[in-house]
Amino acid sequence: MHSLPLTYNDHTLFHMLRHFESIHEPAQNCLFERGYKPAAINAALALPGSRFHASFAQDLKQLEQQMQLGVKQTIPSNPGYQHWQICFDKQQFPNGIGTLGVVPLADLDNMGARNLMQKMNRGILMQHATVDVLPISWEMSVVVKQQKNYYLLITAFPGIPSMPLPKLYLETEFNSACRLYWNSHVFLEIAKG
Repeated sequence: MHSLPLTYNDHTLFHMLRHFESIHEPAQNCLFERGYKPAAINAALALPGSRFHASFAQDLKQLEQQMQLGVKQTIPSNPGYQHWQICFDKQQFPNGIGTLGVVPLADLDNMGARNLMQKMNRGILMQHATVDVLPISWEMSVVVKQQKNYYLLITAFPGIPSMPLPKLYLETEFNSACRLYWNSHVFLEIAKG
């Protein structure tokens, strides 16, 4: 599927907690051994965002194996990075590979979304809305940084490619593009019954 091996580290695994519904015990133990606290792990698992179904992947090794089952396309991205969009067969994964936790603002009415509000998320004031059911996806986006002999996994999530969260007080063309993207997108959360 890719010419170079894919690698990752405990920082990647910790970041990826926000994209898994749950993680396997060995992955959790790996984070404990590296000094991550249970409260930090649970907080990352609770953040709003797009998440892989537990039946699809609960750790990075399992995620890498699942990538082999999809059809990959490389799309243009920032210099030094590669974005892969991987599409999966709806018959092989009838319930999708995960849920979408970020959608365009324009799609909210079609989803029956409500309670559009600004909330702190990952240290930034972002738009959020509640839905009864999160939409599902048969696509995943993967961002890697190409090194000499391997690809370093930066992130992966269900859905189509997006932009990184804008950095506060950074005035670059790329950060402006990130800000524009996030001004027109919303984090979805399940309505608490």
